[in-house]
Amino acid sequence: MNHNLFRSILGLLLFSALVLTIPFIVIQVKNRQETRTRAGIGDAVRFYLVPNQQTVGRDTTFDVDLWLDTKNQALSGIDVTLVVQDPLILEFRPFQGESHGPGILDTQLIGTLGGIDATKAIFRYVAVQREGSVSVANQVKLGTLTLKAIATQPNSVGRVVLQRAQVTGAGQTQSNGIPIQGEGSTLGQYPVSTTLTPTPTLPPGTTPSPTLPPGVTPAPTSVPDRTLSLKLALQGIGERSGPAKTRGGNKNPNSPYRQVEALLSDQNNNPVPISPPLRTTLTFNNSDEFFYGAINLATVPQGSYIVKLKVDKYLVRRAPGILSIPTGFVAQVPDILVGDIALNDNTIDVADYNLFLACFGSRSPNSTCPDSRVADVNDDGFVDIVDGNYIVGNLSVRQGD
Repeated sequence: MNHNLFRSILGLLLFSALVLTIPFIVIQVKNRQETRTRAGIGDAVRFYLVPNQQTVGRDTTFDVDLWLDTKNQALSGIDVTLVVQDPLILEFRPFQGESHGPGILDTQLIGTLGGIDATKAIFRYVAVQREGSVSVANQVKLGTLTLKAIATQPNSVGRVVLQRAQVTGAGQTQSNGIPIQGEGSTLGQYPVSTTLTPTPTLPPGTTPSPTLPPGVTPAPTSVPDRTLSLKLALQGIGERSGPAKTRGGNKNPNSPYRQVEALLSDQNNNPVPISPPLRTTLTFNNSDEFFYGAINLATVPQGSYIVKLKVDKYLVRRAPGILSIPTGFVAQVPDILVGDIALNDNTIDVADYNLFLACFGSRSPNSTCPDSRVADVNDDGFVDIVDGNYIVGNLSVRQGD
């Protein structure tokens, strides 16, 4: 009897051990299959720029070629986004795609200005083979990208970064595409020379060039660049370094765009009305998590001005320095505070907090909060305690500039 009991117990233990090993075996088989799948995806492809280094002069345009090293793999789709690391140094200009013949990688440029967004800081190129995949050469020129050097500060270096890319081959989807080499890295860097060539002094006894005869019109001289270039840190959006109140925000806002108006005052802080108002659209740059934009100052009379910036939901903030027309101006403002959501009156007070409470969580929409997005100050799609903390934290500031 004891012998039979022992055999029963031993059999039960062996069966239990077998049951316990089945999930492990399944996991190992699955891992081996995934390894084989990954191995079959293909070698990592590489995007690169030619030239990838070049010193350029300020206010000059230059061309760089965008290439793809395919590792001799058949491709069915390409989607690549490049960004200028600092749009106050370089900006993208129109892109000229390369012709690869009929039916091969139909090119689509996403955005405005031929694949370049409104800030001229983001470029996206998409090409697809609508029927299967196509074998292409090992090194493929995708096209020529024109850039312009706009830096005003000495020792500036413009950098073009591969923000993201996706390349697919035969039978692949976006979730298992070909690996990308160097995603997030710098593809090209271009030092900008801001030194102006001095006008030579005529030696004694040298006769200057003669004046033009009557009726002859001289060639037009270049007009100074009357542009207000903006680089703004908006509280609640982005995790950039800088003042404590503008750190730790949402890195992926639902909308990358914000409207801004530049308000001008004389040096006694008296408002100077400009018609039409000086407005533009800011665009969020995922690379450094600042907002960029530019305003044309052609309608601003010659003079010196204080510049203040007003963004919806934010307190008005004065830009450092003085704008002197007819030259341009670069406004870098690292700490624009959020919370003016109720009356848009450049004040954060109990009215703003009460509107947040009315919109909080499931209480919206209602008669006091017809649209909860007004209280979603970090633009993550929710009105929650994070938004409330921003508003409460800025009650002590209360008034904008």
